[in-house]
Amino acid sequence: TRVAGDDYRQLIGTASGPLAGDVLAGRLSASWLERDGVLHDARTGTDLNTLGTSAMRGELLYKPADGLRFRFIADRNNFDSTCCTQVYFEVAPTLKPAARQYPALAAGQNYAPPSVNPYDRVTDIDGPLLVDTAEGGLSTTIDWDVGTFTLTSISAWRFWKWDAENDRDYTGLSIQTSQHIPSR
Repeated sequence: TRVAGDDYRQLIGTASGPLAGDVLAGRLSASWLERDGVLHDARTGTDLNTLGTSAMRGELLYKPADGLRFRFIADRNNFDSTCCTQVYFEVAPTLKPAARQYPALAAGQNYAPPSVNPYDRVTDIDGPLLVDTAEGGLSTTIDWDVGTFTLTSISAWRFWKWDAENDRDYTGLSIQTSQHIPSR
């Protein structure tokens, strides 16, 4: 267990041992972490760039006979947070056409950022903010010792789900309020 600043909280644990003599053993590992946001949204009054993760992994080792081993593994990890934004510092020119640069996009909107000091950790985004990621899988390894060599079979299946959305202009301006890129 670990506790730190920004209400950082973390738990990690593992349990392992024999389940049926020398034939079956198991292990279960888990972790959980949360942290409050480190940036403040002046528009909504909420804290942003929070962290929330959890992970679990289970293993079974089955040895039904000398020279024969089955290893089964299952795991799942989650990352869910109001992440990821940044603070306003300054505007720099880019290679894009002038009509697609910040001065032209912000023209006529009478906008002033809540702070130009990045150490204030203040933003005013006007769009959604999230990261929701999950991944995991199953695997089986079979080892069979046959004299001078070992035959090994490995089978596995994995999944990955990534869903992120953020206010792409990182300001209170309505230039690009949502960039949403789900992936599987």
